[in-house]
Amino acid sequence: MKKAVSIITSCYGWEKYLNAFFDSYKNQTIFKDCELVFVHNDPSWLELDIVNNFKTKYANQINHIIVDREPISVSMNRAILASSSDVLINRDIDDFRTENSLELQYNTLNDNNNIFCSYGDFIIINTFGDRIGKYIKPIEFDKYKFVESMHCWPFRARKKEIHEKVWYFDEQLKSGADYDLMLRIAYAYEIKKTHWLLWYYLNANTGLSTGSDKFVSLQELELKVINTRYHIYHKIDYLIDYNYDIYDSKRIKNDWKLIPMNKIIASFMFNRNMNSVLQSIYFTIKQLFLRTAKYFYIKYMK
Repeated sequence: MKKAVSIITSCYGWEKYLNAFFDSYKNQTIFKDCELVFVHNDPSWLELDIVNNFKTKYANQINHIIVDREPISVSMNRAILASSSDVLINRDIDDFRTENSLELQYNTLNDNNNIFCSYGDFIIINTFGDRIGKYIKPIEFDKYKFVESMHCWPFRARKKEIHEKVWYFDEQLKSGADYDLMLRIAYAYEIKKTHWLLWYYLNANTGLSTGSDKFVSLQELELKVINTRYHIYHKIDYLIDYNYDIYDSKRIKNDWKLIPMNKIIASFMFNRNMNSVLQSIYFTIKQLFLRTAKYFYIKYMK
């Protein structure tokens, strides 16, 4: 029988979180109306044992897909295509949802025909299992702001039909695919905030966006690519030269270098509005300062 909600997730090497992940899933108020599309990258025997124990009890609540290790954007597209519900909700293995969060987000979409995506409040925690941390209240939807910044964060609910128009995750991107997709959704559809605490977000500095080069992270490199793609000139870090191959879906070239001054000046010429030019200069200088501080911290303090 078709479920009301498809929870889509990708897993690689998250053995220590799996039991808590499945417990959180079972405790959802609409658990019986959900399917979990679980794309499992190169699982260990212990991970398979945990998943199989869950499948034995709740076979109708999980679609377990085993693959070789692949980029998360590829796994998420695989999960979308394998889902059977009209509503998709993202879920990360190492984060924890409140018990009624799926129901609340589903109701936001189901009760509003003109709303195609929903997000909500969350708490940032530094240790898995904590319930006390920094409370984040994202702003209300404003199309102008949402088409140039990421305000929805990872755990969004959306109607599956949107992918027919805005397409899927860009599989060239390893860190920024989520941001890239949300910009396209914000351009094309109305989004509504669900007013409730929905989840706890683990900030452990182990993700793709924080585990790259000491001076320039993968996140910074891909942000330049995305901001250039959508003409968000005032948030482009012009000092980074990213050799990015948009035709190779299996490889991202992580080579970077500082752009010569004449190229930086030429790049600013794209900004015909002087205010945008000044914002670009400010953003670039700020990013250079932050990168330099991060580099010396990692090299000498850690």
